[in-house]
Amino acid sequence: TGRRPDPTRGRLIIYDNYGNSWHDALLVSLEGRDAGRSWGVSYTLSKTMRDVEGFQFTPQDLRNKAADKGYADNDRRHQLVANVTFPLPGGFQIGAIYQGRSALPFNPITGTDNNRDTFTNNDRPDFADPNGDPRSASTYIGTFTGRGGNVPRNYARGDAFHSVDVRASKIIRFQNRRIEGFVEAFNVTNHVNYARPNNNIRSASFGRA
Repeated sequence: TGRRPDPTRGRLIIYDNYGNSWHDALLVSLEGRDAGRSWGVSYTLSKTMRDVEGFQFTPQDLRNKAADKGYADNDRRHQLVANVTFPLPGGFQIGAIYQGRSALPFNPITGTDNNRDTFTNNDRPDFADPNGDPRSASTYIGTFTGRGGNVPRNYARGDAFHSVDVRASKIIRFQNRRIEGFVEAFNVTNHVNYARPNNNIRSASFGRA
């Protein structure tokens, strides 16, 4: 009906200090060392789900917080890190590290107060096409009122992350001391790593980072 439970009050906000989190992970790592050379590879396969996110999180439906169970903001299904270090003549050394991570989720919202709880930044849409592109606004519809949408929280995904960093160094020894000079370059391939996409389906830039 849109009527307030207590018509004598405006907005009542109560923050609780509890929530639920589910995390499953497989971690595998290999490393080797030989004649001053070293290398390592680590891989993580994981899934993290929550029904709450961070400080002052507001669920879509305050009377049904379980409906906000979805992928956590920091859920990454795959993560790979590899590193290698080689000694060179003259006391020089060169090393590199690669980091690759699958995309983080983001939460499509309608950008309006569909359920009339006075919050406009957490109402999720309905599916217009359950098989549509999660990053296309045509996949969703948000014209209903009096309730929240049926799209799960953090349903869509952004872009993957890739980066290669390198380091060159030289060690100078004198007496019982050692000085190391080095130069580092980050993301040497200049790969563009995007932030989370726009999550408001009313925006012309929805789904774009």
